[in-house]
Amino acid sequence: MDCASCSQPLPEGARFCPFCGQEVSAIAHEERKVVTVVFADIVGFTTLSERLDPERVKRLVDDAFSRMITEIERFGGRVDKVMGDGILALFGAPTAHEDDPDRAVRAAIGMHRALLDYVAEQGGDHDDLQLRVGVNTGEVVVGTVSGSDDYTAMGDVVNVASRLQAMAPPGGIYAGASTADQLSPSIERVLVADSVVRGRSQTERVWRVTGRLDRPFPASSRHDLPFVGRTSQRELFSSVMGLVAGGRGAVVSVSGEAGSGKTRLVEESLRRVPSSDVIVYSGTCAPYGETHVWAPIANALFQVMGCDRDIDPVELRPLVHTRGLELYGFDESDPRLHRFVEGAMHLFGYPSELDRVAPAQAREILMQVVVEGLHRRSQRGPVVVWIDDLQWADPLLIDLLSRLARSLIDRPVLLVTAQRDDAENDWPPATDHPILVQMTLEALSRAESEQLIDSI
Repeated sequence: MDCASCSQPLPEGARFCPFCGQEVSAIAHEERKVVTVVFADIVGFTTLSERLDPERVKRLVDDAFSRMITEIERFGGRVDKVMGDGILALFGAPTAHEDDPDRAVRAAIGMHRALLDYVAEQGGDHDDLQLRVGVNTGEVVVGTVSGSDDYTAMGDVVNVASRLQAMAPPGGIYAGASTADQLSPSIERVLVADSVVRGRSQTERVWRVTGRLDRPFPASSRHDLPFVGRTSQRELFSSVMGLVAGGRGAVVSVSGEAGSGKTRLVEESLRRVPSSDVIVYSGTCAPYGETHVWAPIANALFQVMGCDRDIDPVELRPLVHTRGLELYGFDESDPRLHRFVEGAMHLFGYPSELDRVAPAQAREILMQVVVEGLHRRSQRGPVVVWIDDLQWADPLLIDLLSRLARSLIDRPVLLVTAQRDDAENDWPPATDHPILVQMTLEALSRAESEQLIDSI
C-alpha cells in the first residue's frame, strides 16, 4: 500500500508514513472533495500497435508516459490510473491547493509538450502519436476501493473528464465550465460551444485551452472593491515609507493565512509612497513549474527595464547595456558596466560569462551585481523591492534578500515581502536591522467582513 499523501510505499502495519508523517488511518476512509480531473489519451496508439512489435510499442508508451507523469507530479498532481494508452490524474486529492484547476491545465499543456518532444527525438514514423486531454472540476468521493488498497476518485466529474477527452481533437485540451471558471487569466482559452456530452441529459459549456502566458501575469485582485480594515497596518506602512523617503532603509514582512489580504494591503500601501521618484521592483514566487530560482528578481528587472520577457537574447544584451547607462548611472568606460550586463543576462537565464565559472562563484557575483545595482539606483531616489508569495521562494532567493537587507541598511530601500503564516523559511532575517517590521494579519472583524460582503 502506498501513502495517499506522498505516494511512497508504506511498511506493513504502519500508522504513520515514514516519509511525510501523514497518519495512515486518516487517509484510508472515504471523503468528499472538490478535485480537478485530467483524462489524457494517446491518439495513434492502435495504428502504431499494428505496425510495430508489441515489446517495442510497450517501451515507447512507457517512456512517453514517464515523461507525462513527470509533468503531472511537477504541478502537484497524482496519477490515479494508467489504462492502456490513457492516464487519469487528480489535482486536489489527497492534497488540495487553491489553484488546482490552473495546475491541472498547466500539467496538460506540459504533457502535450513532453509527448511532442519525445516523438521528435524518436524520429521515424511516430509522428501520428498525439495527445488529447479532458479536464473537469467538481465534487467526487475519494478513498480506497473495496478489495484494493488503491486510492481513487469516483463520481460524475470523472466521467465528464473522460467524455471531454473523447471530444477533444488530437493535440487539443478541452475543459469543462467548472474548470474554465476557476482558471487564472494566464491560461488562454476559447469557448467551443454548449455541447451535449455523451451519457448526460444536460449540455456542458466546453472550452478549448489554447496556451498559457509565460510572462508574469498580475494577480487578479478586485481593486474595484473598497479596501476594508487594516487601518493600523496602513498607518504603520505609511510611517515606514516616510522614513525610507527620508533616506533610511527598512524591511517589512507581511504574513497571514491564504486570502487574508496580504497582497492587497501591500499594493494599497505602495500607492501612497510619499515620493514621486520612487521605483518599484515587484516579483512573485511561483508554487510550481518555475525552475529558475531568480525568476522573481528577473521578472522585476524586466518590468523596470521596460522590455518583453520573450525578447531575443541577442537584442537583450545591448538593451541591458543601454539601461545600465540610463537607469543605474554607469559610465561607458566603467568596467563594472560589463559585469552588470553579464550578471543581468545570467539573472535572466540567458548565456553569459558567468556560465564559465563555478556555480558558487557565479551566485556570489550575481548577488554582488544585484546589490550594487540597487545601491546605484537608490542614489537617484527611493527604491522598493516587493516580493509576493515568499513561501514558495527558493532558499537562494531568501539568501539574496537577506544580503539586500544587510547591505542596503543605510540606503533609501524598502524591502517588502508577503508570505503565508505557515511558511517554513528563514525570513525575515534574524539581524538587528534598525527598521524591521513584521505584520501578521488577523481575520477581519465581523463589522469589517459585513462591510466587505455588502460591497461585492
